[in-house]
Amino acid sequence: MGHGLDEARLRADGSSCLDAARVRRSVAATLAASDVHAELVELRLSSARTGCPDGVVITLRTRVAPFTAAVPGANPPEPLIASARATLVVR
Repeated sequence: MGHGLDEARLRADGSSCLDAARVRRSVAATLAASDVHAELVELRLSSARTGCPDGVVITLRTRVAPFTAAVPGANPPEPLIASARATLVVR
């Protein structure tokens, strides 16, 4: 089954709704298995249909070191904060 789908609703009436707890577990497991050490900043479910979350917005933040080794005489800069946002919509 899908990592975030509400399996009970899918079996009961065929609805492709998201289950908040399953989505959170899936995101946490993916981050734990990743070599990107990111902080989860936002995980928000949305609904185009009443009572059936069918979208999720995930925002991550991490520190990155800009690549300056190829620039002669450049001092290593302070790490930058980078963020990424992804949106999923179940269709």
